[in-house]
Amino acid sequence: MKHVSAISTGFWFLIGGVLTGWSVKYPVGGIANPGPGLYPLVLGLLLMFLSLVLLAQELKAGLSKGGVAGLTVSSRLKKVGYVIGVLIAAIFVFEWAGYLVTIFSFMFLLALAGGVQRWKKGLVISILTVAGVYVVFVVLLEQELPHGFFGW
Repeated sequence: MKHVSAISTGFWFLIGGVLTGWSVKYPVGGIANPGPGLYPLVLGLLLMFLSLVLLAQELKAGLSKGGVAGLTVSSRLKKVGYVIGVLIAAIFVFEWAGYLVTIFSFMFLLALAGGVQRWKKGLVISILTVAGVYVVFVVLLEQELPHGFFGW
């Protein structure tokens, strides 16, 4: 196993552990009557479980010298930097630009970074994501999303 893969898997396991530890400070409740600690507890445990699954898969596969799926360490780090940059930009423009523009741009850029070969496919992914989140939050849950400079 490559050293970088072990570090990233350990990082996500640690984040899951911290999330789980913080969640037990709040009432967890149950499935029928969930408390504020249930959701972070489930997410933390899921994150820990998935990082262990990833670790087992990487150990079983015996990673090649070039890295996972033919990507070198430097190209993976560039992708991680790109994603972090897009996330930071989305944080700063979300209130100003609004939900529609920010999330559409965010998803389109991440789709292109994720290896979508055609921009049309990235466009479809972005539209479906924006529409799906809009239906869930605005239509079903009746929650306001930031309108931004367009007013919609």
